[in-house]
Amino acid sequence: LGGGAGGGGAGRPPLLSLSQLAAVRSEIELLDSALQQAAGPALDVAPPPLILCEADAHLGRPTLEALLSSAGYDGTGGLLPPPGGAHRTPAQLLDGVEVLGLYFSASWCAPCVETTPLLASAYASLRSRGKGLELLLVPQDRSEAAFDEYRGRMPWPSLTLGGQLPAALMGHYQVTSLPALVLLDKSGALISTDGVRLLRRHARAFPWSCVPPPQTPHLHPLYERLLRTTPVDPGQAHDLPRYLPLDFLSQPAAATSLAEAVSVLRECDLLCTTTAVQAHSVLNTNFLKVALIQHTFTCALPMPKPEGEGVGAVLSERACLWRTPMLYAQQLDLMLLLQRICEHFAASALSIDHTRSLDGVRMAVPACIAAVADVVMRQIATDKPSRVCVRLRGTHDSSGYTIGAAELARQAAAVPVHTPELNTARTCALDYFAAQASLPQVYGWESSNALEVGTVRWVRSIAQDLAFPADIGNVAQYIRDVDHLLIKNYPEFRCFRDVCFYFKLREISADVGLLPARLERDRSRAWRGRRRGRPLRASARHERGGRQGSLARLARPAFLGTKGCRRFRHRGP
Repeated sequence: LGGGAGGGGAGRPPLLSLSQLAAVRSEIELLDSALQQAAGPALDVAPPPLILCEADAHLGRPTLEALLSSAGYDGTGGLLPPPGGAHRTPAQLLDGVEVLGLYFSASWCAPCVETTPLLASAYASLRSRGKGLELLLVPQDRSEAAFDEYRGRMPWPSLTLGGQLPAALMGHYQVTSLPALVLLDKSGALISTDGVRLLRRHARAFPWSCVPPPQTPHLHPLYERLLRTTPVDPGQAHDLPRYLPLDFLSQPAAATSLAEAVSVLRECDLLCTTTAVQAHSVLNTNFLKVALIQHTFTCALPMPKPEGEGVGAVLSERACLWRTPMLYAQQLDLMLLLQRICEHFAASALSIDHTRSLDGVRMAVPACIAAVADVVMRQIATDKPSRVCVRLRGTHDSSGYTIGAAELARQAAAVPVHTPELNTARTCALDYFAAQASLPQVYGWESSNALEVGTVRWVRSIAQDLAFPADIGNVAQYIRDVDHLLIKNYPEFRCFRDVCFYFKLREISADVGLLPARLERDRSRAWRGRRRGRPLRASARHERGGRQGSLARLARPAFLGTKGCRRFRHRGP
């Protein structure tokens, strides 16, 4: 070996001789034989079973007999017998047993001490009736003395204290609290981990096995048609509508100044919109909106005073709050509020079956809204007056115009009003329009659906003041087209036109079926006109149904017949 034991060079470890290598080999052989003797005879370990389905799951669970044998309980003295009983092996213990219960308990556990006598009574009762039940104590005590004393109270065998098997059983069956009774069938399958409840309250259901229902496909020949073989698409998720509480008492009780009047109108508009969009959770929305608007214009807001004898005469602010000096922005804000409230009222009033009392409300409330809109439009803004308002009121070289209310007076003589405040408000509206009887009339749709002379003169004078085209074709466009010059630059003109339309519609309409009512967003007004001398026609259209009722068709109210007052006849939309 390269020079023997002493032939190592400087810095190299010395090499072992042949005698030294033989001594090392003999020591390794002695250690190997000692390890084999300590481990016992070699066991032929089989590979783990192959589990492919639920029916093969029991192959992966060790049987209780295998667990007891592997832990050294296969001898005659392995299992501890009950008091006065004989020693038994695991095979003898499981012979003829239908249900085996593993009772995890300890003497230091107060609930265990209370449960043990109850289980012993149920155990004895079932055994006396010949039931194949056997319990086995899995001790969790901390001392031999306590364990022996506690085991003496039980009529079933027990495992010995200590060792690895009690801890292995607790982990295998996932026992986390004491007491616990795990019930197993004769094949080792788990029946229940709540054996205490079954043994105490459902002892008659022994052996607590679940029998599958009988298969009777011949009794359900069409059942396969109800099965869904493909996944069901629930659709796009959407949030449920939110409910916002309604407080009708938030509206001021009365208005004594222009600022308070604007606040009353704004709160009324907000409550109407909130009520309309919550029809999914608020009942009788149409009745609520009609009642709110009626209260607003008959109780909360004062009616405008007539101007007096002279046209253009101005009443003091104390006599009529609507004649308080205002800016153009305030004037436009008021007109927008009045337009929206009028649309709310028309949509709701036409959605309710008419009665005699409601007929008076349908006639008087739009007249009150029109009177307030007229007095607001006649105000001259202090900062930048609107030419529409200036020409409606009149100047020093030309008289103003009025929307008139001739048909309202005729209807008031035939339609009863059942509340005093509504009767007073209707009388004030009649007095207001009667003071303007000498002025030329605009929007006279109650007598004709043609473009009358007064409306043409008024719109043409506005166009001439603003250097807009003033021919008859453009005049018709100014009235009906929201994208034309007049409405685009002066939105108050459109607000006033729509309020007058609903006011005149209530004067001449007696057939609810001609104008089906929906919510504010579903309704629109259509203004149609032709050139070459053809008249301008005003109509109301329902966008969803596509039906429209022309004012030419709304000829005469049914209650103004020659034989006196009679009820409306509802024909349906």
